[in-house]
Amino acid sequence: METDEPTAGGSRNGARVDSSEFTNSIGMKFKLIPTGTFKMGSDFTKPFDFLPHFERIHQVALTQSFLLGLYEVTQEQYTRVMAENPIDNQCLNNPVERASGEDAVEFCHRLSDLPKEKAAGNVYHLPTEAEWEYACRAGAETEYCFGNDISKLTDYAWFSGNSQGQSQPIGQKETNAWGLQDMHGNVSEWCLDWDREYPRGLVVDPTGPSNGEYRVTRGGGWCLLEEYSR
Repeated sequence: METDEPTAGGSRNGARVDSSEFTNSIGMKFKLIPTGTFKMGSDFTKPFDFLPHFERIHQVALTQSFLLGLYEVTQEQYTRVMAENPIDNQCLNNPVERASGEDAVEFCHRLSDLPKEKAAGNVYHLPTEAEWEYACRAGAETEYCFGNDISKLTDYAWFSGNSQGQSQPIGQKETNAWGLQDMHGNVSEWCLDWDREYPRGLVVDPTGPSNGEYRVTRGGGWCLLEEYSR
């Protein structure tokens, strides 16, 4: 099965943490995500939990606030930075698709190198898997950011049951409690981490291994069933 994966931009610029939101030089909007501790993982009772040690519930403490994109990176934004669009069906306000993990990392590097971003001291990177799940949950301990009622997912996400067989423009669904959109669907999102078994006990600011066979993706997608969006 083909996975449609966009880049997901983040920044830990200390000069920006006094502002809850900002917009960068190519129009990407960012939200300040506070520090905190949360339970990462699931209870392994869902139909697609076939590798429970990869979803072992454990405590994670994030000790640094960070800025995360309010929306998925659009095709227009990606093209402005990379000078190409990897998808044939071009809809500039839809999230970029079919960008590899290496493409996602390169996008962050090139965005950081733009003159206005360098002048502002902004440095971009993919979110860690822990940062992604923490931001998606926005304080929730349920299957989805809005609770456990899967029938409500259509209000928050694009998935195979409502997407009309393609990605959709950003910003059309309900936000989570921290104002982030499309965390549960539309396209899957690359994380900084490489895949690994979840640890036991409390971990602080985890980044996962520095290399591996598969880079982590999160967030479901327009071509996937609802259960993959949790």
